Amino acid sequence: MITLAVNELTKDVETEIIYRILWIDEGNMVAYVIDTESEKALPFLLSIKEISRELIENSINDILPTNR
Repeated sequence: MITLAVNELTKDVETEIIYRILWIDEGNMVAYVIDTESEKALPFLLSIKEISRELIENSINDILPTNR
């Protein structure tokens, strides 16, 4: 099982956009993420299943935060 954390960064392999996880619900079902490179970005909702699947399929890469 993949464990995700608030402030974790992921990078989309295809677009090279870096996303930050802003919030994860208590049930670990959904998360709000934001594009860190866009000045006009708004948070959007993704399912934890989708994020986990993309990490497993290497569609996105996990980037360790600097404070780990």
